[in-house]
Order: sequence, then C-alpha cells, then structure tokens
Amino acid sequence: MSPDPVGRRRLLGQVGALALPLSLADAAGAAAPPGASPLAPRADAARTPALPGALATPSWDRDPVRTYVRVVADLAGADTWKWFSGRLHAALPDGAIVPLLGFDSLIRRRAGPFDAAGTTIRFSEATVFHDPASGEILDEYRNPLNGRVVRPLHYPEGPNLLPTTPAMFAGGADGSGFGPWTVSDGTARFTRESRTDAPHPLDPAVWKLESNGPRFRALTLRSYAVELEQLQDPARSAVACDYSMTVLSGWFPWMLLGQMPGQLLWQAQGRKVLQPDQLPSPLRARIAARFPGLFEPEVPWKGPMSFLRWHMEQRQPER
Repeated sequence: MSPDPVGRRRLLGQVGALALPLSLADAAGAAAPPGASPLAPRADAARTPALPGALATPSWDRDPVRTYVRVVADLAGADTWKWFSGRLHAALPDGAIVPLLGFDSLIRRRAGPFDAAGTTIRFSEATVFHDPASGEILDEYRNPLNGRVVRPLHYPEGPNLLPTTPAMFAGGADGSGFGPWTVSDGTARFTRESRTDAPHPLDPAVWKLESNGPRFRALTLRSYAVELEQLQDPARSAVACDYSMTVLSGWFPWMLLGQMPGQLLWQAQGRKVLQPDQLPSPLRARIAARFPGLFEPEVPWKGPMSFLRWHMEQRQPER
C-alpha cells in the first residue's frame, strides 16, 4: 500500500512526498536458538530502554511508544520483517463483490534511537501481484471490471521515516487512532485505524484512465495479536505478532478504470518475524524475484517511494 498495498504497505497520507504506502526499513538480528520462539528475549535486551513492569491489562496509558515499537519493530534497533498476503476484491455500487487477483507484501522495519519525543521507525516495503490459485506472479491480467488486459505494476515503497510519539496515540477527529486493548485466552489484541483524504497525485486530466478522481481516499484497519505473556516480559525487546489488514480505497492506476464508481477492498493476514528465513518460502521467493533489493543492506530505490510515485516513474498515461 506501505495497501505500513494502497503502503502497505500501510496508507499514511504523505501525499506531499507522494508517499502513500498500503497501508505498507542492514542485516537482520541474530537467529533464534533451535526450538526457541523466533522472538525470544535477545541477548542484548539489557541495553534496551527500561520498560514498565508486568501489566495485568495492556493499556496505551503506559508507555505507548515503547509498547507499540515492541509489537511492530524491535526496541534494540534490529531489523524486523512483517509479511502479509491476501486478495483484492472490487466493491461496486450495485452491491456486487468481484474477486480480483492476489498480492504479497513485505515490510522491513528498524526503530531508531529513543529520546524524550519517542523514536522514528524506518521502513521499506515491496508488493507483488499473483494468481490466487497458482501463486504465479502476474504481469498481465484481464481485468473483469472492464474486460481489458492490463499490466499489474508490482511496486516498492519507502524508505520512509515514521515519527512515533505519544501524540499519535491520542486519536484524530476523523476517528483514526488506536483502539483499546482486549485480552482473551492469553492473547492481547488491538486495532489501528487510519484514513487518507488528499489530492490525488495523478492528475485525472492527464492520467485519464489511471486516476480515479481529484482526491485519493482510503480507510485502513490493521489488527495485531500478541501473546500476553510476551508482552508482560520486560526482557523482550520485541514480541511475536500476528497481523491482519483490511483496506478500502480507490482503484490502482494500472487497473485503467478511471473514475468508474466503486472501491477496491483489500484483505490480508500475516506475521512479524526477525529473520528473512522465517518468511513463508513462496512469498519470499515472489518478493525476491522482483525486488531483491529489499533484502540488501540499503534498498536501491530512492525514497520516499509510494505505489503512486512508482507508477508515475514507470508508466506513461494510457489512451
């Protein structure tokens, strides 16, 4: 999206820099010992920032920045990897829901040093589109919404810097923000809601088939599930995290739908891991086939990159 597809990605509304990840950052940390959890306490945990004591009930009132970083990244500053895989659907005004193609996304994150204001998380991301049945990467696709053979544009995002401060947990006037923690059967969960409503970077007068209108709008819901026991362990600089995402947005430019009424619906699920070798093999292979640079010490594309900026750089307006 970094939908951190429509950035991951992951939609953060950084339209001024054309950074709209769907939403969705140097070598990963040391591998976990055989038989251990991939997010077990790190040997260097003693040098990480102090954490609050064991929490009977997780709450954003207690050190929200460090709590959030433990869930999505690593307090010790090591790279973490969040993968998610899902499918796109089209929601049409007449109520029809049309299944489309599948996608894989992978986000690489690293938290920077902490100060009184919090920290900054650096992330980079890549997304590829594939056949939901075979898993084959799709470079051509017959769009069932217009019958046209189109060329899915696999894309990178980032590297972006995301300030993470206490203010982001206060919530926005549009209802965006972090939902309360809920605990059930040893698992703690929360959902983050974010919205985008900004001028579309692709001028519809120029990109007549690619732009879905003068404004780009999206709603992104990200849900996280962590083991309560891990969350309550102050020795852990990072905790295991299962992830799901739902995004409602405008069409991808490469779909060539112009201002056709309707919305794109994303649904995906995945997990945060510490090492690339802990990624699902098919997903890792598909990402590496198109964006091997995501696994290099520094990604080779210049940021801040988004799927919209990538389209403008890689394609010309269709006629």
